[in-house]
Amino acid sequence: MPVPDLILDTDPGTDDAHALCMAALAGRLAAVTTVAGNVELAKTTANALFVLSEIGADVPVFAGAAAPLAQPFHGAPEIHGADGLGLVPRGPVRLAAAQGHAADAIVSLARARPGALTLVALGPLTNLALALHRAPDLPGLFRRCVVMGGAIRGAGNHTAFAEFNIASDPEAAEIVFSGWPGLTLVPWEAVLGLPVAEAEAEAMIGGPGRAAGLIRRINEAHRRNVGFADAGGAVLFPDPAAMAVALDPACIAERASHAIRVELAAGERRGETRVDWQDADIDGPRLEIVTRLDPARTRGLIRLDRRGGQT
Repeated sequence: MPVPDLILDTDPGTDDAHALCMAALAGRLAAVTTVAGNVELAKTTANALFVLSEIGADVPVFAGAAAPLAQPFHGAPEIHGADGLGLVPRGPVRLAAAQGHAADAIVSLARARPGALTLVALGPLTNLALALHRAPDLPGLFRRCVVMGGAIRGAGNHTAFAEFNIASDPEAAEIVFSGWPGLTLVPWEAVLGLPVAEAEAEAMIGGPGRAAGLIRRINEAHRRNVGFADAGGAVLFPDPAAMAVALDPACIAERASHAIRVELAAGERRGETRVDWQDADIDGPRLEIVTRLDPARTRGLIRLDRRGGQT
């Protein structure tokens, strides 16, 4: 078995649950930190504990930020359901959250194993911004940092210009993007470039394992109770795609390296991720921006059946 080397910062969320299963079943998950995002912090923390309990993964979970740095919390219950997981039926959960704030856990875990860990952020970047405030040297302590977020061509999924994770806490995203050189960003456009037909998406979670069964139950409850579906007759896997990149960098087919500025002013463009494509305007570190994913390799890692090895 590999040595667990991933810290997952997340706001489960239906697709976050799938990504969480991917990391746990790959034997790579060292810790989970939770943040308010898709739903409130108490619910994202409960969801992480529920998923881990259901698949038999005993991994520490640290609760973090309950609100963005500078704006009210808004959430996305209309997409994920009021509980974040499609109102899936639940039994008793055998796990409890660990003591301590997520930002402190991120710093202490990184200091304990400098250069060994990868940080994967699938929700608003509030915990990462708080951790950076505590430890400005934090980027140098991690081997990699992979973030799902941003709309690099200005076509958002939350507003006309902004992607949900970044729009949920623009100030935190600006702190992270300006303070974490070499961060790997998996933006909304890379996700849009990997649509999966509904029949194939069903097959990807068709295996007999506990994780596949759990994700089927969540998806079935979501269809029954929420009814939100991706547009265009295809299924999108935002957080699982980012997790695939974290598990295997070869999932990146094309990439670019540029600085990014997050729009913080009030108005319709707040939360927009503006990429300095000409390397002329933004005084900040260059980030690795995923512009295209390898379809076969990425889908293979997203699978939760026997052929994908995630059972």
